[in-house]
Amino acid sequence: MRRITFVLQFIFALLFGAVQVFAQSNGKVAGKVTDRKSGESLPGVTVIVLGTSTGAVTDVEGRYNISVKPGTYTLQLKFMSYATKEISEVVVKSGGVTNQDVTMDEPKSENLHEVVIRGSARTETLNSLLTFQKNTNTVAQVVSAESIRKSPDRNTSDVLKRVPGASMIDGKYIVVRGLSDRYNQTMMNGALMSSTEPDRKTFSFDLFPASIIDNIIINKAATPEMPAEFAGGLIQINTKDVPDQNFFNVSVGSGFNTNVLGKDFYTYKGGKFDFFGVDDGDRKLNGDFPTTKTLAQSSADDRAEMGRSLSDRWAVNDESGKLNLNLRATGGFVAKKDASKGWAGVFSFTYNKQNRAGSIIRNNYLPSDMSQTFSYRDEFYRQNVLIGGLANFTYRNKDTKISLKNSYTINSNDQTTLRTGTDMEGGVNYGIKSQELAFTSNRLLNSQLLGEHFLKASGIKIKWNGSLAGCRRIFRI
Repeated sequence: MRRITFVLQFIFALLFGAVQVFAQSNGKVAGKVTDRKSGESLPGVTVIVLGTSTGAVTDVEGRYNISVKPGTYTLQLKFMSYATKEISEVVVKSGGVTNQDVTMDEPKSENLHEVVIRGSARTETLNSLLTFQKNTNTVAQVVSAESIRKSPDRNTSDVLKRVPGASMIDGKYIVVRGLSDRYNQTMMNGALMSSTEPDRKTFSFDLFPASIIDNIIINKAATPEMPAEFAGGLIQINTKDVPDQNFFNVSVGSGFNTNVLGKDFYTYKGGKFDFFGVDDGDRKLNGDFPTTKTLAQSSADDRAEMGRSLSDRWAVNDESGKLNLNLRATGGFVAKKDASKGWAGVFSFTYNKQNRAGSIIRNNYLPSDMSQTFSYRDEFYRQNVLIGGLANFTYRNKDTKISLKNSYTINSNDQTTLRTGTDMEGGVNYGIKSQELAFTSNRLLNSQLLGEHFLKASGIKIKWNGSLAGCRRIFRI
């Protein structure tokens, strides 16, 4: 009994000691310093935590990251030709990161030797969020990472639903100022994005999880520096490339469609990789199958022989309605404790499977006498798979930042359509019963190499950007 008691006391002491160590672990305060008038980032600003010997200098992006013990502090920011600023009530929690963006002002008079502006953390955060939107030379709406963190939104499309003047179609295609998706344009990290749908000009905004978004800018009017390929809105998405600390998040969810759950749902035997939105090649025509011209010149027996070489997967299966599934994993790392230099990265993986069912009624009439030529009813059963991956790598020091940002997306539709109806020709009605088994897979690759350099001697900041994008569509019927 004494041994058991001693072991329990020892385990309790270890756990209590671990809790104490965790409770006493440092936290971080991080943010971005910008000019209040222009909204430009300010590199080289000295940030000091008053009452301690801890501080930092902002990097080429105007960002800082300071590790301190848990508590409430006052930050002091100093920069040549700018008024000194103090931000009070900055609360740092153990093991957490407190985001504190700051805007700095130039002194109103050159004769003043020193001006100190004091404000609270909450007010200053709000000011920094509105700086860009207030000073922009066009009509724009800004969604920052701070507001995204406070919302329950899971992906970019959920975030955009909250923007005034913007709405979403099918939960992923945006409509700005009442103009449909083809009149809008998307940019990611300063580079134009190609359409995610090969047969229409649009972009699917449910590809990126909200946790990797740094900010979103929705421009509703054009300016000379913007591309002239939009009439509704230009949506600029900027992803995170350097996290404040190491993190890893996983979320799993499910749902159902009332037209699917508990009702008939028709599918067919597809490929073994359909779950991942990829065709395994079984639907593809073999290499010996002739062209359309050869078929037209062939005899009936030859065409019958060619038909026998096709896949015999024509039957449909009646399955009960399935549940939807979504999975998301997001992570990031900082190679060094000082996040202002060294390597860092952000990764994300998204899987989403949706089941839908519905019906379409098709009627056709001749314009001459309005006589009806056919009447069809199509019952469709669709399985949509969306897979998205993102990997961003960044190296930076005080004056240089180089980033490699990559994303790859697979968006597939596996559809079964059952048609019934009547063909009406020459006063004779013919009953119609047919089916269509179709598989479509769209793949989007985007890779970007970006750089920023700050030349201290001249005070010049240089930015450059190179991007590669490709889109491929595979259609099997």
